[in-house]
This record gives sequence, structure tokens and C-alpha cells, in this order.
Amino acid sequence: METMVRAQSWSGFHLVAGLACFLAAAQGCGQADDDDPQPAATAGTAGSAGSTGAVGPGGAGSGEEPVCAAGDLRACVARRGVKPCDGFETCLDDRSGYGPCECPDEPGPNGNGGEGGTPGSTAGGAGGVEGGAPGEGGSAGTDDPGCVVAGPDYCNGVDDDCDPATVDGQHEVWFGEPCDGNDADLCTDGAFTCENTSQVCDEDATAVEEVCSGDGEDEDCDGEVDEGFDADVFSTCSLTPEDLGPLSGDVTIQSPEITGHQEAYYKLQLTEDDEVTSIYLGLRIGLLSPPGADFDLQVYCGSCATAAAKSSLLTTPYDEVEVRIDDTDVLDTTELVVHVKYYETTICSDWTLYFRSNIATDVTPICAP
Repeated sequence: METMVRAQSWSGFHLVAGLACFLAAAQGCGQADDDDPQPAATAGTAGSAGSTGAVGPGGAGSGEEPVCAAGDLRACVARRGVKPCDGFETCLDDRSGYGPCECPDEPGPNGNGGEGGTPGSTAGGAGGVEGGAPGEGGSAGTDDPGCVVAGPDYCNGVDDDCDPATVDGQHEVWFGEPCDGNDADLCTDGAFTCENTSQVCDEDATAVEEVCSGDGEDEDCDGEVDEGFDADVFSTCSLTPEDLGPLSGDVTIQSPEITGHQEAYYKLQLTEDDEVTSIYLGLRIGLLSPPGADFDLQVYCGSCATAAAKSSLLTTPYDEVEVRIDDTDVLDTTELVVHVKYYETTICSDWTLYFRSNIATDVTPICAP
């Protein structure tokens, strides 16, 4: 009996002790017996990861190489309505590529060029990864706010090549090409330029006139040579001759030469400077025709209403007539008419008429006083 009581007491003791140990398990109560192994402890759950750091101002925290710099521009061809324009593509904010091709805005009033932008930074945010390469600084501004990407300069009033010093339209295919302006000739003496967005021919308005020079040149560029010059203009002596004035028949004088390319009439007064009856009045007249032309020489007394007193109708280039008027006891001044007579010509060029007074080897007098 006693033995049973003791056994029950021992069992109750152990029950109480075990309960206490279970409640205090977290504090390490109840050491395992070396010869009574216990199961291993289970590992605790891992803590959550810390938050990702903020992206630095220089670029995304991914570290990938950017395609372009922030705000960078690339030339392209766009359209404004149906008209093509030299446009541009802008680098996207994440620098992963370029946006759509756009035409530049129409230019406003010119202003001063701005300074270039500040390069970006590569630093990442706290706890983040370092960003990509720094952004490039922006390009300096231009005087024309409509100029975004430099290109060919067309005749449109816009500074297409971003250079205010160049002439508008200088890259047009026709710029500087020869042209004929608003004048009477057909010569391309001017050059195309751009004015007020329009193609114009910059040429002096003075027309080039055809010249009777005998060189066969087409001066007014109309495809014809020496047109408008008619050498055979008089069929009869019914006009008023050009008055050359007095010319001494007693004193040797070489008068100025006269030139022309058409048939012509002249009158002069061969004068007597003394009344000595032994001295006659003399005059030599010469006419030189140009190559390719033949003009003759005729002299009339008083007027050309009568027959010519003397003539030279040679086919050689030079014709000459000598005039002798015998002296009398009165004033022997005599009026003469000289006719440069057209015969034929194949080219327009000038003849030359000479006068030399007080010379006459021909002893046959004409124009009796």
C-alpha cells in the first residue's frame, strides 16, 4: 500500500514538473538527456527586403545604355499638310529612342541666341543603382526660333541653314543661274536670285542694242546680226543735206573725218579768203568703204537737184573726187553738196569721209562762179 502511494506521488510530481516546463519552453527549460535525443529546431521565416532606392536625376536606375541624350534632336523629313519640310525627331524623356518626325514651327520674330543647356548627372538615388551616361548639354540658340535643324536654305523666307549671314534661297537649283531680265534684249546677262520668297532675275534693266560694227556679232542676242540697219535709205536727193559749214578753198585744212553706215548727203561752203585772181579754190574729197560694202562718191554744185558735177563710182574700197573752182575778180565762194551713195553691202559697218582743202591736181574746173 505504501509503495503504491509513493508511486502515485512520483507520477504526480512529474506531471506538474512537465507542465511547468512546457509553459516555460521559450525560456529553455527542460534540457534534453544525452541518451534521449530530441527533434531539431525549425528555422524562422526570413525578413522582407528593404525598399528600392529613388532613381537618380541622371537616368533610370536600370543602368542600360541610353539611345540618345535627353532633348537631343535628329533630322528627318516630315510634312506640313501636303508640303514636305525638313523636320526633326526629339529624344524621348527615358532616352530609349526618338519620338515622331515633326515640322518645325513657323518662325517668329528673330531673337538673340540662347546658351547651351547643362549636362545631366549619373548619380542614382539612395539605395538605387547608378544611372546611365550623363545627358549632353543643349545646343546654343539661333537668331531664328524657327530654325531647329540646319539644312538646305530654300527661297521661303526661313533661315533653313541656321545661318543668318547666308542669302535666302541659295541652295535652290536655279539660284545664280543666268537669266534674261525685263529689258528689250534677249541676252542672259542677269542671274536668278530670291527676293521676298520669289524667284527673280537680277539684271540691269538697260537693254543691249545691236551695233553696226562689222564684226558679225549679235549684240542683242535675238539670233540676227546687224538687223535694223538699212544702208540704202535714199533713192533721190529730196532731203535737206546736213550742213557742214564753211571750208576755206585757199588755205590747206584737213577737216575732221565723218563716219556713217548709211547713204548720206552733206553740204558745205567752199570759201575764198582773198580776191587774188590767180589763185583757184581747191578741195579733195575721199571716201573709204568698209570691207564687204561699196559706197560711191558724187559732188553737186549748189544743190543735188541738178546732175552731179563729178563722181567716183569705183568698186574699189577708196573713192576720191577733186574739186577746182577758178578764181575771178569777184568773191568765188561756192556751195557744194556731197553725196555718199549706197551701191551694195553684205555687212553693216562704217564708211569714212575725208575733206582736205586747197588741194586739187585736176585742172578741170567745176561749178563756174
